[in-house]
Amino acid sequence: MKRTLLTLLIIALTSLTASAQIFYRITGKGLEKPSYIFGTYHFASEDFVKEVEGLADVFEGVDIVCGEVETSNFNSMTAAEQLLEQLKLPEGITYEDLLSAEDYAKLNAVLKKRIGADLTNPYVDQNIGCYVPQMLSLMLQMLEPVKIEQGGYINMNKPIDAYFQRVALERGKEVMWLEDLQFQMDILFGSSLEEQASELAWYLNNREVSVESAKQLVNAYLTQDIEAINEVFGEEMGSGRYDDDWVKRLVDNRNKHWVKVMPEIMEKGSTLFVVGVGHLDYGKKSVIRLLRKKGYKVEAVGR
Repeated sequence: MKRTLLTLLIIALTSLTASAQIFYRITGKGLEKPSYIFGTYHFASEDFVKEVEGLADVFEGVDIVCGEVETSNFNSMTAAEQLLEQLKLPEGITYEDLLSAEDYAKLNAVLKKRIGADLTNPYVDQNIGCYVPQMLSLMLQMLEPVKIEQGGYINMNKPIDAYFQRVALERGKEVMWLEDLQFQMDILFGSSLEEQASELAWYLNNREVSVESAKQLVNAYLTQDIEAINEVFGEEMGSGRYDDDWVKRLVDNRNKHWVKVMPEIMEKGSTLFVVGVGHLDYGKKSVIRLLRKKGYKVEAVGR
């Protein structure tokens, strides 16, 4: 159970002939070698790598691979237990306390439909109902069926982000990351229980919207269409699900932090940065725009 929950959490967090718009080259500002940045959809399979023009060759040639967060110890049972322990509800707090009676009933209905039992089942209550709303919301969303129109490149058992770090280590490359796991956990789960419960309630009352958005995002990613990806993100941000503080904390502030540390990494050698596609070019504080503002030339590979 702990391994399953950890896998859900981490990968918490795809005909392809067009030039890649999710894969960019970074040059200029005295860099001796180009570096690159590739945007992932965290549930995409590692098999999707071969569909991105030039990515496999670049991966082979770079000196450094830098992801969002270290994935090499995600399968460690000790790491799983320590991580999940942080995500448990405070003693004595239940979902009946956090949700209205109507939303609590909707939560149980969704659980019953997706896993065959709800929080009235002691096992489910002890192993799923013990976690904070943000964790539960992520699990529920990953259990939703999403129709994929472009091919079979969604596989949570072969997550694309972990692939780059794993294979880079096998090839003797230096592996780095932009954040440590605790930093990312604090961002993802740092809001109050009330705020997390509010987001969970939004999801329970807008599941059709959420599933449709996920479908559009998956298919936009699989066709490597950054404009369509950004359009989906824009609709989500305007849906009322997330407030401005959430966007600032989860996206904007992290982008600014990454762009501060990326130059030092690129100066060490040619680097392939692997980050969530939503950070690439969405909004005025996207990674690509901030890098260009610093004076780097950032252009889509294959163009």
